[in-house]
Amino acid sequence: RLRSHTSCSTVLGDGGMATVYLVQHQGLGTLHAMKLVDLPDEFDAIDTWIRREQARVSAGEEFQLGRGVPTSIDDLQPDSPHLLAYQQTPMRADVPFHLIAGDRGDGTDGIVAIDSALIGGARSSLIVESGHNAHGHPLSIREVRRILLEHLVETTPTSNRP
Repeated sequence: RLRSHTSCSTVLGDGGMATVYLVQHQGLGTLHAMKLVDLPDEFDAIDTWIRREQARVSAGEEFQLGRGVPTSIDDLQPDSPHLLAYQQTPMRADVPFHLIAGDRGDGTDGIVAIDSALIGGARSSLIVESGHNAHGHPLSIREVRRILLEHLVETTPTSNRP
């Protein structure tokens, strides 16, 4: 079991840098694919910890925050030291950034409130009608392409431009 709301039943695929599992949401009964990234060999200690935690949670023990290496679940908790430090770190004025976020029309992407994605000072912002998977929306993909082309023009010396 991964957390209290998802159970893992089978490996769908393995290779490259990740393993894809078939998981079932316990409350809804819906099936989903979940991709877990494999760690490089240099991270053996972390890998060992993760496997131990997976085995412990699979055995039915409740996941506990603050045990060893923090996970992405730990880091998204409101009292996460990493999240608090990140929130207090000012954005560098010399580093431009852009925002792309999903909104289902209710002020959230179904998981996160849209307000959490809106950061002042962005060079551009795009809100697409989407759930939490806004990165796959055609308008988001078009916007990322536009941003990359803009960056290419800005960083290519004039003498090298066609």
